Amino acid sequence: MLAGSAAVAVGLASSAAAQDQAAQAQFEAPVLVQAGGEVIDMSSQIGYAGPALYDANGDGLLDLYVGCFRGKILFAPNTGSRAEPVFGKPHYLQAEGKEIEISNW
Repeated sequence: MLAGSAAVAVGLASSAAAQDQAAQAQFEAPVLVQAGGEVIDMSSQIGYAGPALYDANGDGLLDLYVGCFRGKILFAPNTGSRAEPVFGKPHYLQAEGKEIEISNW
């Protein structure tokens, strides 16, 4: 997973101006994201990962969510700040005591 201060926009750019602006984008060097004091390496557990940052609890901090290939969602709360995030120990999201699994087929 990558983190940094660069903003990444995902979408379809249809205008020449948007395509030119995207061609000039500069990103910082990637870094390994840590949660609970350890580098998050889920490759052996989940295959493809879909990371996202979102403030679901309204505290103003972007928490880390990672969608897993098998449909589980890993959650690591941000215990730092927006400018300097520190992610706590990750765990799979649960509902009624069971890990959430979202199937796409």
